[in-house]
Amino acid sequence: MSGVKVLGCIHELMFSTRLRDAAAGLGHDCRMVRRAADVADHLDGTDLLVIDLMVAGGGALEAVTAAREAGVVVVAYGEHVAADVLQAARDAGADQVLKRSDFARALPTLLGDS
Repeated sequence: MSGVKVLGCIHELMFSTRLRDAAAGLGHDCRMVRRAADVADHLDGTDLLVIDLMVAGGGALEAVTAAREAGVVVVAYGEHVAADVLQAARDAGADQVLKRSDFARALPTLLGDS
């Protein structure tokens, strides 16, 4: 699907750059915010939220909930050792929840399937 509007909430430069590059390569528009608290203000017109559950400042689960309530598809990822956080994201309604290493490998496919 082309023309997907992606919103990324990723603190790490490496992962935010990967998301931007993968989105651009597929013809998608990608905007970034660095704080989960800023997600709700940027959901209008967004098709897909990609969120790092360990984003600085907290609030990632609330951002997942806000996105789902707005009808936005959510892909969340986090550390494999934070099983409770990964489960909480599932419980909050994330469409896909991945370990960070799986996210990095699956990114092109995730965006291509959006």
